Amino acid sequence: ASPVSPTTPRSPSRVKCSPELPVISVEEFRRTLKRLYGSVHAGWVKYLDVTEVGRVPKGEFVNRARSIGVTGQVAALFAELDVDKKGFITLQDLDPEVSKITKQFFSCVQETYGTIEEAWRKAFDVTKRKVVGKKEFAKGREAIGFEGNSEKLFSLLKPEAGRTFLELSDLGRHAAATVKAPELPTITPEDFRKMLKRQCGEVEAAWRQSLDPTEVGRVRRGEFNDRTRAMGITGNVAALFTDLDVDRKGFITLQDVDPEVKWITKQFFKCIQETHGTIEEAWPKAFQVTKKTQVGKLEFAEGCEAIGFEGDVEKVFELFKLEADRTFLELSDLRQAAVSVKAHEKD
Repeated sequence: ASPVSPTTPRSPSRVKCSPELPVISVEEFRRTLKRLYGSVHAGWVKYLDVTEVGRVPKGEFVNRARSIGVTGQVAALFAELDVDKKGFITLQDLDPEVSKITKQFFSCVQETYGTIEEAWRKAFDVTKRKVVGKKEFAKGREAIGFEGNSEKLFSLLKPEAGRTFLELSDLGRHAAATVKAPELPTITPEDFRKMLKRQCGEVEAAWRQSLDPTEVGRVRRGEFNDRTRAMGITGNVAALFTDLDVDRKGFITLQDVDPEVKWITKQFFKCIQETHGTIEEAWPKAFQVTKKTQVGKLEFAEGCEAIGFEGDVEKVFELFKLEADRTFLELSDLRQAAVSVKAHEKD
């Protein structure tokens, strides 16, 4: 038999053709986000711009669209959205109307109160319930001078379609997606300390409760960005982190946030170690002498005297409390306060 010529075509029955993927229009994609998450903005914040940088490159867009169940020509959809061929898309590209409304809202917030944290406290959550319904949101909208559609904006800011309220963290996340980083107001370390004290009473309480909830004694840049946003703190938190991380180690500790606090707590635990060895030994012998599980200011002061601590006892008591309105301490409070000190004795 003669050899097969190189130019002999392959049998048609053996050629595999990939089925052509359906085309997805921009409008169809918007409808998908609305159906899944209640609004385009909520879909952008929760599932597309998950890193909160205000832009999504092509590769990330394709992966994230697939992950939420979008099928079809996703790459072609990206090209349709990225009309000016910059290599990434923004909320403005996805839904210009939504972008315009939210930008106007956060602009009003900045002009009247400076930060979302301040606006939330003074204009929206005036009842201190930590959640705001449509009625309270409408009143807050008037207080900041926003003249847009209150009900529509309320729906846009909700992270889930079925939600009937907003929280401070909802506004923080949406602000990060809406306002470009260069436009964000500067936050100095001193401003940041004041914000923490307003929210939690003391810097140390805010550190343990909101910034270092996993109790590892250090917070990396990404964690810092996420956790400050969740607290409703807006502004250029990336630049704030750089200001706090003065020795460029890639994470911050309590000492970086408030050096005075770290020094005081370190002295306190040094006295415990020198007199009783461990917190577990010092607690029943110096502080919990009445055998009650909770220790008030008076008993704590007597315990400080017993361990030879000569610092500001009242300040230390306030620092160790997990909540600002607490009137007592427990053994677990001292254990948690010791974590950040022990973790960075080498710093």
